[in-house]
Amino acid sequence: MKKTWSLIVTLLFLADISLVFGVVEAKAEKETVTGGVLVCANCRNASPALHTTQCTLMDSCVKSGYGIIVPQADKTYKFYRLDEAGNQLANKTLIDLKEAGVNSYLTVSIKGILDESAGSYTYEYEKNHEVYTDEVGYDGTISEVSQITYDETHADFEKNAVSINSKSINVSDIPVQKYTKEAVAPDIVITDGDYTLQFRKDYLLEYSDNINAGTANIKITGIGAYYKDSRVVSFEIKDERTEKFKNTKPVISKVKNQKGKLIYIALKKVSDAKYYQVQISTNKKFDKNGATKKYTVKGTNTTIRKLKKGTNYYIRVRAVSANKNKTKWSKINKIKVVK
Repeated sequence: MKKTWSLIVTLLFLADISLVFGVVEAKAEKETVTGGVLVCANCRNASPALHTTQCTLMDSCVKSGYGIIVPQADKTYKFYRLDEAGNQLANKTLIDLKEAGVNSYLTVSIKGILDESAGSYTYEYEKNHEVYTDEVGYDGTISEVSQITYDETHADFEKNAVSINSKSINVSDIPVQKYTKEAVAPDIVITDGDYTLQFRKDYLLEYSDNINAGTANIKITGIGAYYKDSRVVSFEIKDERTEKFKNTKPVISKVKNQKGKLIYIALKKVSDAKYYQVQISTNKKFDKNGATKKYTVKGTNTTIRKLKKGTNYYIRVRAVSANKNKTKWSKINKIKVVK
């Protein structure tokens, strides 16, 4: 009889139950608190930081059920679905958050019993008067949910986030972009060691000064559980027509001394020039050691007056576009005022 009793106790132990005052009871599962971002199952693969309250309250999202996405050590996320009672509490929480003005990034902690058994289920929803069926895969279930607490600081969710300015973060080089008269937004690749960051899950991009030729900027902002802070990288936009204009060397086609101490200057027209700058000096270096003047000329010829007889003058010209771009200076012409 002693051996039989011993065997029964052993079997009860192995079956994970306990004997209390002669009554066999199942051991209570341990209640845990799980932190993550509250989402609808329909959008479980969306960006945690960008998933909105409005989306979670759409009919198809409500019917898909709710759950929480939890960051993992390998920079992935697990989705734990909620049971029916948890779905009801989640829906009420989301309505309260929307009324309080919380639009996105629904970081919460959920108190309940976590079972990390993966599985899937299907649900139906209506769209454009047609019924659709979708399948949801999950990594576990939180049941007997007793509390859902919103964390407006996101501190627990972001506790392991790495600064986007960290030395481990590498941003790909951005080649020179062509001017198109429209906003230029080149793609970039950001890596953290062997891991390639995902746009809208790990970071956001904000472009500025990216229409006209010149230096454009991209602001990179880390988001979610893995990355934080911001940094700015730059790239160049070049207009081939502008570059051609800048490298043009205007030609002075005629320089003539006319009676009355005048110099007549004729120029060859430069494409895209709005006006010309004519510089005249008594010093071939056009520096402060000589008398130097600069004239703005809208046409392709002009006459310089009030010059000194018997004096050598040096003349050069450049074109200016509507965007204030300037060509190179022309070849210097020398002329002496003799009449």
